[in-house]
Amino acid sequence: MQKFIYTFFISLLFASCSRVVHNASYLNKYKEYHYRALYIDNKGDDTITNEKLIIKPLAKAWVGQPCLQQAVRYIYKTDTIGYKNYRHPEEFYRERDSLYYVRKGKMRIHKKETTGAIYSNNEFYMHPPRTNQYDMLFYAPHFNINLDSLKAVKSTYKTGITIPLMGTFNITYTVTPLQDTIIENTRVKAWQMKGDNIGDIKEKYKSKGIYNSTVDAIFCKEFGFLKFHYTFENGIKIQFTFEKLVIS
Repeated sequence: MQKFIYTFFISLLFASCSRVVHNASYLNKYKEYHYRALYIDNKGDDTITNEKLIIKPLAKAWVGQPCLQQAVRYIYKTDTIGYKNYRHPEEFYRERDSLYYVRKGKMRIHKKETTGAIYSNNEFYMHPPRTNQYDMLFYAPHFNINLDSLKAVKSTYKTGITIPLMGTFNITYTVTPLQDTIIENTRVKAWQMKGDNIGDIKEKYKSKGIYNSTVDAIFCKEFGFLKFHYTFENGIKIQFTFEKLVIS
């Protein structure tokens, strides 16, 4: 009976909400977007991990916001040798990872996760990876661009991320048109997007000096982000660079 009631209310939610119309070509379940993923430490610019990230659309609603977002899966091809050298910048999480290794005899590594995406007439949006060595992206700009900013001239806009009990991160983006480029044998228009992410956050977080960040990204409508490179105020860099499209 309990399962029936749960199913009934979920069905009612899906039926009653107004759904966003998404770009079906990009969010095609037969496509995979492959990226090179780097984590660069703040001690001498050492590359700690050099691995692959695969973004795979699932062609179904994301359970977190079923009317608004489509589900995508992040698949991590983790550089396990480099991951041994990874240390979370937050002391609490460093201790958590150490305790996990003591108890389990192995590193805490997630091979995949599912999250939400939007590709509507005026917005491209995905949550960034937020597991393994990408935990800090919880506080950073998402894979997000206002499609109305894709103009023939430079444009700017502002947005923000509110994190309960912590504060708000205010982001200023500058979007600049680039010359056409060839991606996967297709000529595409591309735009560079640069962003400054400044936290209006509680002092106990601000004093750590690790949360503010900048973004340097390139976007095209056909393949999404061709690169999304983060630099945090303590010098840590996380970089995703498009490598190829795989169609099954």
